[in-house]
Amino acid sequence: EKFRVLGLKLRHLRERCKLKRIVITSSIPEEGKSLVASNLALNQSRSKVLNTVLIDGDLRQPALGSRFGFSRNLAGLSEVLRGERQLSEVVYKLEGSGLRFIPAGVTPENPIELMQAGRLAQVLEQIETFFDWIIIDTPPLRPLADTPLWMKLADGVLLVTREGVCEKKQLERAIELVDRSTMLGVVVNSCDSNEQKYYYARYGSSASGEVSSSAQAEN
Repeated sequence: EKFRVLGLKLRHLRERCKLKRIVITSSIPEEGKSLVASNLALNQSRSKVLNTVLIDGDLRQPALGSRFGFSRNLAGLSEVLRGERQLSEVVYKLEGSGLRFIPAGVTPENPIELMQAGRLAQVLEQIETFFDWIIIDTPPLRPLADTPLWMKLADGVLLVTREGVCEKKQLERAIELVDRSTMLGVVVNSCDSNEQKYYYARYGSSASGEVSSSAQAEN
């Protein structure tokens, strides 16, 4: 139910501003960002009008493929960025849903160098011609530099935090790393308290929109 509410808020926001490429990240590991990314993408894919693709953007420690039962060595984004595969060869349909999935591919020796090579923006533009929603699961903001590269190419960023795992200072530092114009809000994962306590909104007056209700994601 919470993911349906979150998806609805994003669809309403989309009516007021461009919102197609959404990065899902967290402050630190083990906060449930991959859980949120996959469930949000599955929810958005239920629309019979809009096409949705989920991208595993963590080229270092991809997690989404195994979550959906794919082999870790399955060709994906890394191979496309290296020019070894065409995009159409690495888009997989999840059985029983309308969701398409692009795995991270075989882990490259230098992920950040591969992402900075210049093809990432071109690949996203190509993906955008086929899909209405692009949900990207990225590494945590700290201590890696991968996610800021993704965020520069995103229309919006959702920051996932987990109660009892992320400290307040860590969350504050992560928020500082996100451009205020793309910050959509914070999703509180596995919280036990009542919903009103975790009401979240956009950060900064320059943000393009507002996700204006809480979204607790429970494992």
